[in-house]
Parts: sequence; structure tokens; C-alpha cells
Amino acid sequence: MIDQSRLADICAILNRHGVVYVVAGGYACALNGHVRMTEDIDILLLDETENLEKAILCIREIFPSINDEIIVADIRDNVVLKVADDIEVDFSIKAWTMDYSGAQSDIRHRVIDGVDIPFLGLDSLIKSKDTLREIDQWDVRVLREIQKRGR
Repeated sequence: MIDQSRLADICAILNRHGVVYVVAGGYACALNGHVRMTEDIDILLLDETENLEKAILCIREIFPSINDEIIVADIRDNVVLKVADDIEVDFSIKAWTMDYSGAQSDIRHRVIDGVDIPFLGLDSLIKSKDTLREIDQWDVRVLREIQKRGR
């Protein structure tokens, strides 16, 4: 389900802490015009130690009931750091072959509930979803159609 106000809440915390990130996955699909069900919010982080430390502070704020220690290596050494309570947020430094630096020139923005939301543009989103997963393959087909109509 796409809950834009919950996305805005998460992004407001990331923005307040100065985290360098971009929204990827199903929410980025929705922000690009392809709305479908999604269970989580995918956050692609710039892979710099200070940035990941800021992201960890945000995780603590978003999920205050989580008692496990989270360190920078947890984000770097795992494909995805899944953190869940009433909502699941996936933090990563790569979305398939796409990292923040590779996406930087294709980041779009939308304001939701007064919060700036950076999200992957179509080119980067398609590249990030070039996987073998069935849902990603379907997303790519729909996103390419949106891309064709927009150009």
C-alpha cells in the first residue's frame, strides 16, 4: 500500500538529520506514475561513513523500540538492512547495480505534506529494477511505457 504521509514522515526525519539518500523501489515507482502495492519503503543511501552514521541515528528515531545495536557495517555488509515495526523501511547502499552516486543525475523531487522527497527518476529506477524478480520485471515493463509516453 502506498502511504504517502508515512513516506513524508520518514523523509522528514532523514532530511532533518542531513542524510543523503533517495527513495527507491515501490514508492519511487508510484512517484513516477506506476502505483502498485508495496510493503516497504526503500531508502538508497550515499555510501559515506558520516552519512551512514546519520542514517543510523534516524533509524533509532524512526524505530525507538529497536534495542539491537546497528553499526555502519550492518548497512555496508548486507544487501539490505530491513528495519520493521509498524512499517518496514529497507536501507541499502545499492539497489541492484544502482548506487546513490550513479543515480545522482537522475534524482527527482516531490513535496508531500511539506516535506521534500528525493526519488529515483525513470532511468535510474529502471536500472535499479533490472533483476530476475518477477515484480521488478513487471515494474520495468510499466516504467518503460511511462517513459515512452513522456518523451
